[in-house]
Formats: sequence, C-alpha cells, structure tokens
Amino acid sequence: MDRKIGGYFGLDLRGETLDPIYSLWKTWTDGRNILDFNSNRVAIKKILQIEKIHRIWLPYYICNDVKEALSEYEVNYYQISNEFIPQDYFLDDIESDDCVVLVSYFGLPISDIFVKKIRDLNKKILIIEDKAQSIEPPNINVDWSIYSPRKFMGVPDGGVAVTKRAFSHPQVKVKECADIITNFLPILMRNQDETMSSGQYETYIKSEKSIFSHESRASKITIELLKISSYLYISKKRINNWNYLNSFLQEKSIFSCLKKIDWTPLGYPIIVENPSDFVDYMAKHGVFCARHWSCLGDELNHFEFENDLSKKIVTIPIDQRLNKPELNYLISKIRDYDEKK
Repeated sequence: MDRKIGGYFGLDLRGETLDPIYSLWKTWTDGRNILDFNSNRVAIKKILQIEKIHRIWLPYYICNDVKEALSEYEVNYYQISNEFIPQDYFLDDIESDDCVVLVSYFGLPISDIFVKKIRDLNKKILIIEDKAQSIEPPNINVDWSIYSPRKFMGVPDGGVAVTKRAFSHPQVKVKECADIITNFLPILMRNQDETMSSGQYETYIKSEKSIFSHESRASKITIELLKISSYLYISKKRINNWNYLNSFLQEKSIFSCLKKIDWTPLGYPIIVENPSDFVDYMAKHGVFCARHWSCLGDELNHFEFENDLSKKIVTIPIDQRLNKPELNYLISKIRDYDEKK
C-alpha cells in the first residue's frame, strides 16, 4: 500500500468532513466560556493559575509530558482500575482547595459515578476533565474540559479549554506568523502527498518542537478549521471503524469485554507483548501506531498495573481517513505479525 496509514493528519477539506452547524467547535464550546492556546499542556497550566490551585491529583497513567509540565505544582498520583476508572482510595486525602484531573482514556467517557463521589466530598474541589483523547461534548458535572484537536484532525496547533465558570482570560501572546507557517506546513504536505517522505516527517518534527517551545494563543486558522469540521462525520467514521476492527481483533483489545462502542475513540488500543518490535514491523509496512504511553516517568512500585500497561499497549489507527481496504490491510498485517512470531 503506497499511502501511509496513521500518523499526523493532513489538511482535510473533503465535503463530507465539513459541517459548520454540528462542528467540533460548536460541540465543545456551545454555551461555555473558552480558553484557547497552542497546546493542551499550556491550557491546563493556565487553568491552574486562574483557579489559584497549588495541589493536584493526577492519574499515574498519563503522558509524562503532562507530568513534566506540572512539575512546579504539588502533584499526587492515584491508581486506575482495569476498566480505566480511578480507584477511590485517595478520596479521603483530598482537600477542598485541591484539583483532581480525570482522563478520558482513548475516548472512553469518564465515570459520572466517580465525579459524584468527588462532588459529595466537597463541592469546592476543582475537577478538570482531560479530553485530549476525546471529541465528545464536555461532561456537565466537571468544572473544566480540555481538548487537543491535533489528535483528531489536521490543524496546526491547539489546546481548547471550556467551562461554565466565569474568569478573566490570562495574558498570552498572539502567535507569530513564522510559527503559524512552521506548524501549518506539515499538514499541507500530508494533504498533498500521503506517502509521507522523510522530508515530510522532518518538517513535522520541527513543527512539534515549535509548538511546545513557548506559550501562545491558538492560531486563527486552527479555530476556523474547528468551526467547519464535522463532529458527526468524524465521530461516526471512527466508531464504525473501531467496531469493524473489533469484530476481528476483540481478543487483543484492552476493552475485550466490549463488542461495540457508541463513544468516539482515539484509536484501537491492543495488548502486545513486544510493543517496540510490533510498532517497527507495522511502520515497515506503512502503518504508524502510537504508544500510550511508553514512558510514564519514574516507575513507582505501587503503580504496577499502570507500569505494565505502558509496556504492553499499542494504539492502532482507526481514524476518519480509513475505509474498509485500509482496515482489512491493518488486520492482515497484525495477523502476519502474529504468525511471524
């Protein structure tokens, strides 16, 4: 297959992907106050500054870049269950001016039951919903929801935070034109050429470094693209692709108990005994799979489940660019790998 499957997104202006009435922007922000930044890491830091938070509760199973971004705060970690729900042992230690971050893993909705447990403790506790891996509407019972649109579509940057709370927008510089061009170039190149030459990937890496090198508002073009990109199309296509793959690969899925889903997935996460070897094999055959996450930072002994996950999970692409031929190719390559072992 000449075209590459997975990896970063190109600019997608196909007619079926456009819907300004039911757009991603409308889905996330309708009736809410908005913060927009160049990345979701900046967004969460600014929320903590606005809310004057000093102590945070994070799941240990989270991208290490987030942990590093919040290193100036007092951070406590909590465990999750094999259903990706927080274990509630730590609730007794939460104080009224703390912040709890809940993660929508792979698009899985956060537990309303767990949110209620926190609310029953003290209504002053700040709850942030990390929806970097989700495009579903915000949970109405949390204080803030943060989105990372680059994980779902071709935009040059962006971290969008929404809330019903009143606040003053923090001072952050407007993005420089040179940075916008640097960030926009790889999605234009991927739109032009799906084979992804080495030069394209180098342009993408340069863009990534630019995004995370400083704090700024999201670029205007990111906001405008979010306002015309169809939530319904992206969601339906991803759900259908997930369900199709699952009919062949359910025994490998980390959600092996689920036959079908009705929430928008980031990808199709599976358990692999040797993720590095598997990812390399798939890449040689034109399929770019993600690791969530290969590095959690310091391996703390009492987070055995989370450390084990980080060593075994690989996320297979199932995004809206893929149709049945690409999905069948994915399935065949995964089976070829299993036979190779």
